[in-house]
Amino acid sequence: MAEAAFQQIHQPREVNGQRVPALRSTDPRVLVLGRALVMFRLLPSGFASRDLRQQRASLSGPPPQPLTPGRVSYDLRRLRLHGMIERIPGTHRYQVTEFGLRVALFFTRVHARLFRPALSEFMPHPRRPTRSFVKPLKNSNPKSTTGLNRSRSAPKT
Repeated sequence: MAEAAFQQIHQPREVNGQRVPALRSTDPRVLVLGRALVMFRLLPSGFASRDLRQQRASLSGPPPQPLTPGRVSYDLRRLRLHGMIERIPGTHRYQVTEFGLRVALFFTRVHARLFRPALSEFMPHPRRPTRSFVKPLKNSNPKSTTGLNRSRSAPKT
């Protein structure tokens, strides 16, 4: 991705007097929006705000805060002013631009193929539970320790 395109997304901008916050590629919210844009590119009639709301809710799992129409409107505005989507004239629907598709594919691929594998190599592996932690679990609910028993019997890598 060219430096100008990278800066267009990662830097706050002002478009027609409107300030637009940056879209940081490592922000989980932006990653979910990118995945949704890739899916919406296949829709011939574009997508509406409620479509983005449903996709965002399903892709991000249970939200810590409710996903309100105002949050979705904010996301649509950010995507539109960064040139990733455009409004279909005479409707309340949007379509993904060619630039938006390229950026969304780039961000999702880099996250899935570079960031996650690389971080798993550099970050310390989680410690195995100690005996003092496992023993009370075994006494309380035998089904809850099934995964712990399997992890103990698995060979170390």
